[in-house]
Amino acid sequence: MIARLSRPFELVLFGAAPLACLGWLTWFAWGNGGGGVFAIFRQAGIAVSKAHSPYLPATVPVIGEGNSYVYAEPFAYLFVPFTSFRERTGAVVFLFISAAAVCLAIRLLGARDWRCYGAALLTFPVLGAFALGAIGPLLLLLVAAGWRYRDHAAGGVALALAAAVKLFLWPVLVWLVLTRRLRGSVAAALTIAVVLGIWVLTDRHGLAEYPTTLRVLNEVYRKGSYSPQALALAFGAPAGAAAAVSIVLAILGVGAIFLLRRQERDAFAVAVVVSVLATPILWMHYLVLLIVPLLLLGPSLSVWWIALVALWATPSYASAGDRWRLLLTLTVVAVVASAPRLRSRRPPEQTAEASVA
Repeated sequence: MIARLSRPFELVLFGAAPLACLGWLTWFAWGNGGGGVFAIFRQAGIAVSKAHSPYLPATVPVIGEGNSYVYAEPFAYLFVPFTSFRERTGAVVFLFISAAAVCLAIRLLGARDWRCYGAALLTFPVLGAFALGAIGPLLLLLVAAGWRYRDHAAGGVALALAAAVKLFLWPVLVWLVLTRRLRGSVAAALTIAVVLGIWVLTDRHGLAEYPTTLRVLNEVYRKGSYSPQALALAFGAPAGAAAAVSIVLAILGVGAIFLLRRQERDAFAVAVVVSVLATPILWMHYLVLLIVPLLLLGPSLSVWWIALVALWATPSYASAGDRWRLLLTLTVVAVVASAPRLRSRRPPEQTAEASVA
């Protein structure tokens, strides 16, 4: 735990500063008329509200423009309400929803230190997600809810929805199975079946073409993200070898989850980190998920949070293939991944019998 500072300093750093950043982002979203990823979501909401497909042709020139909707089709229905007012208004509302999602996720993860809320809102992945109108905060909330309600069907539903929105979160579903949570696993399977059913009924062609969309997306952006695959490409590895890096990391990650299955907290932290490392495309706003292992490490603001501060050295959504950006970002992920295993463990408490003896 980070030692307490003077009360006025803490109020400014963890209270006033995050609020000032949110105020500036509100002005930015309003002044720019929305835009960013939120504009793509809203346009997808307009399409599905008119019974049209939200997908553009899955070609390199179209995907390369960065305006294509590349998520599961049912997710677009969540943005239908945003079509009833102007884009700039919707962007501001979505910003507030995203901020609330981060705070609620921190609460669900068991934080007992109010400074964690301010510290999270000041990290670049979180602020970057707010500015972009990205879904990282919503994914964080779903994953946090999955952990909080892990012994209930609701936990399986939350984790399945997270994996349905972004497929790279599949390791959290593996965690459900390996920790033998039958109720959550069944609920997750039913949730995925419902999502696929809605997709088939509303846009069967889009579902059939979705693998092509993902393949083209990887082809266009694999060199510019922060993934280990991008790092391999940056150092001159062939495309096949770089893709194998993601596969190897996924296999090793599943093995680690299996070995730690009896230590469910550590296993869940590993599942989240593997999700981040094994994805072929890793954007900066996905790293909001690192808040999960940090809070599973402890409910207070710890020294491990400093690792996220290092990401301000590369305040960019994409790496552009720069080796130093890739190495810095993946080092931060590795440090956060190692935190649960390196945390100081309290010695086992003596039993009453031992105390009497």
